[in-house]
Amino acid sequence: MKVIFPSLFKNLDVGSLQYEVCEFAKNKHVLFLVSNKMSHFPFSLIHTTWASTNVSNISSAKWFLTLIDNCTKVTWVLLLKQKSKVSSIFIMFALMVKNQFGVIIKRIGFSNAKNYFTFLLNSFLPKEGIIMSVHVSTHPNKI
Repeated sequence: MKVIFPSLFKNLDVGSLQYEVCEFAKNKHVLFLVSNKMSHFPFSLIHTTWASTNVSNISSAKWFLTLIDNCTKVTWVLLLKQKSKVSSIFIMFALMVKNQFGVIIKRIGFSNAKNYFTFLLNSFLPKEGIIMSVHVSTHPNKI
C-alpha cells in the first residue's frame, strides 16, 4: 500500500499503527481457538465468521463473510448487503468449490453460530455431508 499510495503514508509512521481495534471493535465476534492441527487436504475444514462494518463500501455492502481453508490458509472475503444472505452465500461458495475443485467441503467451523441456523443451511449441509462445528469463544471480555 505504501508503494502504491505514497501520499497516504507521507506523514505516517507505519510502525506506530495499532491493529487491536479489529479485535475489540463493536462487532460481536468470537476468536478461533489456537490449534496446531492442520488439515492435510484442501477444503476438509473451512473456518468462517461474519461481521459488519460501520461504513458501507461502494456496492452498499456493510457485512462480510470470511472463509479460510484450514489446509492452505487461502482466505475468501465475500461482501453482503444483508446479513440474512450469509446462508445463501455459503451455499454458493460450497457449490463453487465442488464445481471448480471437484471436492466437497468436509467440515465447516464457525463462530456466531445462531446466524447460520436457517432452514436453507440446515437442509443443505446434511444433504452435502458437511459437518458443522461451533468454535467456543476465547474472547477475554466474554464469559
